[in-house]
Amino acid sequence: MAYQDGNFTNAIQDGPARVVYPFINAPTKDTTTKGTVRNYVVVPSSYTPAAALSTDPADNTQYLIEETELTVEGGLGRYARTYCKVPGQQIEPGTIVLSKPTIPGNDAFPRNFGSYLVVQPDTTLEQYDAYKRATVTSDTGVPAFYPSGGTYTLSFDGQTTGSISHSANANNVQASLNSLSLVQDRGNVTVSGNHNSATGFTVTFANIAAATMNTAAITTQGDATLTSSITPSQNGYSQSFLITATQQNIAAFSVNVANINYNSNATIAGTITASNQGLIQNLSLTATQLVIPSGVLDVSNLSGTNINSSISWLYSALSPYGLTQYFDIYDSVPGGGNGISGTFTINYYNQTSTAITYSGNTSTFVSNLQNGLSSLSTLQNRGGATIGTTLISNTRAVFDLTFPPARLTGGTFDITAFGSTGSNIAFNTNATILASNISNVLNNVAAVSTRGGLQVTPGTVSNTSATATILPTAAALNGGTFNVTLFGQTTSNIAHNAAVSTVQAAFNGLSNVQSRGNVIVTSSSGSTSILNNTNTVSGFSIGFSNNIFAGNAASLTPSGSTITIAKTDGTIGRTQQITFASSSATRTLYAVGHEIDAGETIFIRNSGSVFENIAPSKVTVIDANTIQLTVVGSDTWASVASITEMGPRTKVNYEPGSVVIRSKTTTNFYLPGVTAGITTADDIPIPVDESGTAAFLQGVFSGQDNINVRVGELRPWRGPILLVDRTSVASADV
Repeated sequence: MAYQDGNFTNAIQDGPARVVYPFINAPTKDTTTKGTVRNYVVVPSSYTPAAALSTDPADNTQYLIEETELTVEGGLGRYARTYCKVPGQQIEPGTIVLSKPTIPGNDAFPRNFGSYLVVQPDTTLEQYDAYKRATVTSDTGVPAFYPSGGTYTLSFDGQTTGSISHSANANNVQASLNSLSLVQDRGNVTVSGNHNSATGFTVTFANIAAATMNTAAITTQGDATLTSSITPSQNGYSQSFLITATQQNIAAFSVNVANINYNSNATIAGTITASNQGLIQNLSLTATQLVIPSGVLDVSNLSGTNINSSISWLYSALSPYGLTQYFDIYDSVPGGGNGISGTFTINYYNQTSTAITYSGNTSTFVSNLQNGLSSLSTLQNRGGATIGTTLISNTRAVFDLTFPPARLTGGTFDITAFGSTGSNIAFNTNATILASNISNVLNNVAAVSTRGGLQVTPGTVSNTSATATILPTAAALNGGTFNVTLFGQTTSNIAHNAAVSTVQAAFNGLSNVQSRGNVIVTSSSGSTSILNNTNTVSGFSIGFSNNIFAGNAASLTPSGSTITIAKTDGTIGRTQQITFASSSATRTLYAVGHEIDAGETIFIRNSGSVFENIAPSKVTVIDANTIQLTVVGSDTWASVASITEMGPRTKVNYEPGSVVIRSKTTTNFYLPGVTAGITTADDIPIPVDESGTAAFLQGVFSGQDNINVRVGELRPWRGPILLVDRTSVASADV
């Protein structure tokens, strides 16, 4: 191009403009930020520098960032102007070595950190979770785990009620159960309680009236009193029956020994002593020795041949009780004449013998004396006497009489038992025969035989005594039948010693017993018979029971609700408890601006405990201030009394320590006077340095995407365009 004077008074662009892209090779591959370089030719005297914030002649979004100095060559001046858009934000990824701080504070975890709660899920690991804290100002409280909707049914022995509302009261439930005929058969039920309590409903069947028993046909043996009783318990569901033969006290028998024979001078006594309520009667017969009275001789009819002589006699008894007595008849003038002649007598027991002729011949004397003694019946009845001689002569007779000791020898005696007398029981010195004689006589006495008779056990027999033991038959049940009336129906006759199975069959043969589910009979003695092993008691118990109700909770809500039914009186089932439980319940919490979003894990806290890691499935976000918790009984926090804080989990597994981590460096560009809101450099916002512990953890726990771990200074980029850069990390990477 030829230059001519006067053509460059105004600057003329020299050649086409050149476009540049400052960040074309940057990680952002920014093609939006571009610059334009324009070269100009001008007469030096006409050159004027561009004003600040000048824009590109062809693009007013590009601002002058550089103008070269004017150079003159060949009379013309040359310069270049560079325009550029204010660059957008530039981000350059990288990595840094980051030292993550520990959690400040010395108190135990869970630990408050600003508006966050920091927990340590595993105390063996230095890893922490953080939750945002919000104050709960309203709490519906510990939920009751009861069905909140739907219906259920109850069944008894295969009969089922109609649908019953989950909230039906006791009267409604009672009416439903009493509509079942099988419940009606048992006298209906009463129901108390309510569905939404720990004890639920109590169902009580009607009482069973006590039975009556007829024992008129029962027979007994022994001296017995027959009694019977029925003792109900468990409101009649158990009834105990007793038929008892009670032993009466038997008065001691009495004995009459007037006709017992005995030797010597004796008294005869008989006693019977009773023990063991008179079931043992001890007989004792005793002969007691008395002193033999001294014999009295009458010698007035004896004479001596010597003139003026007289006959005298002497007596002595040298043995106990006088059983041997000594006599001496002699002439008062011994040696004179021809001796003693005539007769004498002897007196015993106030009876005088016939005349006894005196003889100097021993055998004749003894014979004559024996004849005289034989005439004394009172002496002979006592066993007579034995004669002994010491000296028999014409002038003197020295002799002795020996009497037998006391001895039971025979005869009969009488025993009175139960007011009747068995007479003429033969005494025998053989103990066995004596016992047999007593038994034979007494067992033929009506008062004895009607009481079952008696046994006699031999005792001992000696000369002076005899014993035996009389054993009356003990009181016992020995026959007959009874019957029982229950629910207006009477059983068949039942033997006093019937088997338990027989008694049970008799009761269960009654239709009114059948309609109540029959009874179980048990013997009071524990055997297979109702009669005990002493035959004194027929005892048994009958037991009614009700099967347990069944519940169907399939239609209750929430799904999984249950009905639990249990007998409260053991196996009887007169009283049964029906309780309800739901698989879950809800609890509503209110906290202004709780910041919990759907799907987030949360924590709750009461005054004493923290419960973290509550799953999102249990949290329903109602609005920005309200959530609803779904609670099941197994939740550790199900019964927490008052919840004071809650909030979302914002960080999982934060672990202090040094780590290489991804980072990004962000550069922002500003042109004062052009960039919106930026008039001067003082208006340029400087990023907050968040490398300090508190700010860094706040950023981590809040889930901040850009935590500034380094902030650069404000400095020029090109010409008037300034920049500030910062290096940041994301909470998710920390």
